[in-house]
Amino acid sequence: GGAGGGGGGAVTPLSIDDASVPPPPAGGQVLCCGYPGGDNISVTKGIISRYDMMRFGHEGGDSTAKLLVIQIDAAINSGNSGGPVFDGMGRVCGVAFCKDADNGTDNVGYIIPTSVLRTFVAEVQTHGKWPGIPGLGFDFQTIENECQRRALKMEEAGLSGVLVTSVAPLAPLSSVLKPLDVILSIDGVEVANDGTVRLWTNAGEAAAAATPAATPEAAPADTPADGTDGEAGAGASGAAGAAGEAKAGGDGAAGEAKANAALAIAGQRVDFDHLITQRRVGSTVAISLLRDGSQISVTGTVSPVPRLVPLYHGYDAFPSYFIVGGLVFAPLSVPLLESMGSELTDPLLFLAFQYMADNLAKKKEGQQIIVLQRILSSDDVNFGYDEVAPAILTSLNGVELNSMLELAEQVEAARKSGEQFYTFETKSSQRVVLDVKDCTKHEKDVLAANQIQSAMSTDLRDRRKGK
Repeated sequence: GGAGGGGGGAVTPLSIDDASVPPPPAGGQVLCCGYPGGDNISVTKGIISRYDMMRFGHEGGDSTAKLLVIQIDAAINSGNSGGPVFDGMGRVCGVAFCKDADNGTDNVGYIIPTSVLRTFVAEVQTHGKWPGIPGLGFDFQTIENECQRRALKMEEAGLSGVLVTSVAPLAPLSSVLKPLDVILSIDGVEVANDGTVRLWTNAGEAAAAATPAATPEAAPADTPADGTDGEAGAGASGAAGAAGEAKAGGDGAAGEAKANAALAIAGQRVDFDHLITQRRVGSTVAISLLRDGSQISVTGTVSPVPRLVPLYHGYDAFPSYFIVGGLVFAPLSVPLLESMGSELTDPLLFLAFQYMADNLAKKKEGQQIIVLQRILSSDDVNFGYDEVAPAILTSLNGVELNSMLELAEQVEAARKSGEQFYTFETKSSQRVVLDVKDCTKHEKDVLAANQIQSAMSTDLRDRRKGK
């Protein structure tokens, strides 16, 4: 249905549903529409500089994976974001995303291509919410060194790829990948030694797509190398073939322009992450590997990789706390760090970002990093510990703790077993020793003095009841 327009007429929605509409090639024209700096529609014109990969981050942190973006030279300002971007034939090829404002560059903006938008809409329709972006779940190393390739027995077979160095225990592909595997191709698309893949894989169609691109009014292109909108095809030699076909298909300057456009289309390369992150959650991928000198094929499914440190409030991070003896504990997350602000000490900040960067550290479901966020001062219970928080908790009474639930259970176990002390140890080698009976005796007073109704958050209480 339409929406009311300024003149009272209906507005026809723009469609992004047609997967057969080819994205424009590098050099193709685009028009960005939006309302930067005013209430009247603004249209800016530019060209596509290249295709690239970027993390689609919320404020306060990076996303878990990189997705495809299109770099353009048209101005994108506040008021453009989310507006439609049209190719030279008037078709929607993406939406305005952001500009590069931090690196001293000029005329560098980014749009989100329609292939990413279609995946997002389909995922929300299927799952009822955004399920996240499929991630790699493994660390890798490029193999541009010739000695490295010889040691891996790649040179004699003329192979290329990337080396898997470690695999996250909970990663979806952990069942099919091992350290020292060499990933040669994904769904038939060859991975180069520098970790890139060809974005456009059908060289014949690249030549055909170049035909209207020779004129300023048109800028269609080939189909991308993904499991939804395209199929794996020719290699680098196909790019030259496409250019030859394009040149032969025209005469003079027009044929030369077609050839150049075909090369621009076929030569686009992006990080191989694209072959995973552009998939829908639960999709199957076929991976060709070199393992112990032998080529094998494996099949796995892709989905988001569980993070040890949640990133976004309301998506993977939710308020949770536990209080004992005035000590306030919470699971480490980016929203928690943002809320603590100036309370953060340098050692905790360093450790927090180290944990955030190392997703492979999550070894089991429910694992969390527990932070002693602050201490609610009480001379009857915790006098003398004001300088300990914030800190990362490692153990209670000698028992290593890996989640808020384990913390709550260990506190209860110590109380029921008649332990005299709670001995908390932190990552920074500090100890907090509290008297168990004093903590129990003064718990209500400490909570009341700070206007806190319960010693634990609702989510933690529900999890304890459900166990």
